[in-house]
Amino acid sequence: MVDSLPFLLEGAKITVLLSLGSIIGSLIFGLVIALCRMSSNRVLSRIARIYISFSGVLLFLFNC
Repeated sequence: MVDSLPFLLEGAKITVLLSLGSIIGSLIFGLVIALCRMSSNRVLSRIARIYISFSGVLLFLFNC
């Protein structure tokens, strides 16, 4: 167990970095979608609305 501790710590470091990267990426993507949805540009707003509706359906289906 002690011999494998450096490998476990390296794996934990990679896991934390990947998690932080996906949190930051998700926040940026969500902000862009929210700004598009609130935009006065009808095309951007409509695309964002369709994406939000579609992702909501997928979330519902995968949680059933």
